[in-house]
Amino acid sequence: MILVVGSVNIDFTIKVKRFPEEGETITDGSFFQSPGGKGLNQAVASARAGEKTSLVCSVGNDVFWNFIETYLKNEKNLTIFPEVYDNFSTGIAFILVDEKGKNKIVVSPGANAMLSPNHVRNVLEQSNPNFVVLQCEIPFDVVQTVMEMKNKLNFIVVFNTAPFKSWIREIIHLPDFVIMNEVEAKHIFGKDVKDKDSAVNALKDYPFHNSVMITLGKDGVVLLNPEKGRKISHFPAFEVDVVDSTGAGDTFAGYFSAMISAGKDLEEAINLAQAASAVCVSREGAVKSIPEIREVLSSLKNLK
Repeated sequence: MILVVGSVNIDFTIKVKRFPEEGETITDGSFFQSPGGKGLNQAVASARAGEKTSLVCSVGNDVFWNFIETYLKNEKNLTIFPEVYDNFSTGIAFILVDEKGKNKIVVSPGANAMLSPNHVRNVLEQSNPNFVVLQCEIPFDVVQTVMEMKNKLNFIVVFNTAPFKSWIREIIHLPDFVIMNEVEAKHIFGKDVKDKDSAVNALKDYPFHNSVMITLGKDGVVLLNPEKGRKISHFPAFEVDVVDSTGAGDTFAGYFSAMISAGKDLEEAINLAQAASAVCVSREGAVKSIPEIREVLSSLKNLK
């Protein structure tokens, strides 16, 4: 069983032809709202990949959480353990998406910032997961709590370093798997990471012994595999017309975790996670764009 410890947001998305300049107002956007947040996205991705998944989160007792809860009530394989607050709003994300599928996101964390170590600790002890997935839209003391319980409960940790926080450097050696994009890699390694070659060069200097993946969008994924003599490998991305890149990284993290949990090797897990992300970016939105495993397997026949 996979346990995701992470954020839940309500996403307010506006699609525009281009991003506005400073001080400019654009009036031809189209709007939709949907559940989101890195924790929820990754949990849904893991569940739709076919693995029994639970999400530990913190939300507000408000219309946003009611909307999310109703939206997800038929989501098979997913159980949610929310910590509900009366005096904090559910997290809110404002997302701009341009006609090339690129996005700009601003988040008000709300109740996500109140997720408590005790709540997480209790769920960990009760559920006894095999895998735990973490990201950085939750408090550092919660991440620390999970890392402290890792050896006690003998679970594997997949850590997505998004969004970047300075405290990542303190604990990056502790997870079994680390997933970062080029922006996070730049902060972590202190050097530009913008393509395959620069990602490979950055990983050559990585001093620890866990597996690290740098996701590069259309340039694929670079993997440092300590189990194969610190071999660094590149996995090309699938070619796809990008409609909306929101949720692509979360889809990759969720699917990767599910595939590793299901017994796939690293290479196959990355391949399937990339295929899932390719399907995701060909659709609008975050949660609603995350594919079921049958869609991913079907898409592999056409992706190249």
